[in-house]
Amino acid sequence: MRYQSTEDRFWAKVHKVEEPRGCWEWIGLRTELGYGRFTIDGQGRKAHRMAYELLIGPIPEGLEPDHLCRNHGCVKVIADGFGPAHLELVTHQENLLRGVGFAAQHAKAKHCPQGHPYDPRNTYRDTKGRRYCITCRRARDAARTQNRQAVAGRPPADA
Repeated sequence: MRYQSTEDRFWAKVHKVEEPRGCWEWIGLRTELGYGRFTIDGQGRKAHRMAYELLIGPIPEGLEPDHLCRNHGCVKVIADGFGPAHLELVTHQENLLRGVGFAAQHAKAKHCPQGHPYDPRNTYRDTKGRRYCITCRRARDAARTQNRQAVAGRPPADA
């Protein structure tokens, strides 16, 4: 009995769409988010990461493949006669910011929810790099101080 190599088993689960900008579609098991899953020795691996490692080599620490085609089921790592590669190594932060999720939308916002600009004079960043509106923070702090004074029975500072 002949066993298939890991590489043969992997590529048997890929459908290469041969057209301009065509993805290499994973037709095996997928996660709930649409990412391909491949099992080696009982260990599940993301198919796009596996494809990168098979065709290019190890993924350097601190980097991850980003789907430029926005198709989580795509494993097209290299350019072929039908179009460019669909995966690019980027940092986790870059991958998040390129997406359409909350982090990306927040990062692209030019104003806070109350309409104040996120600019150098009105933006505060905490130790984790999150940004906040200084105008809103001052208003919140003033309201908190006023509330504490009212609870303590002191008249407001502006009276």
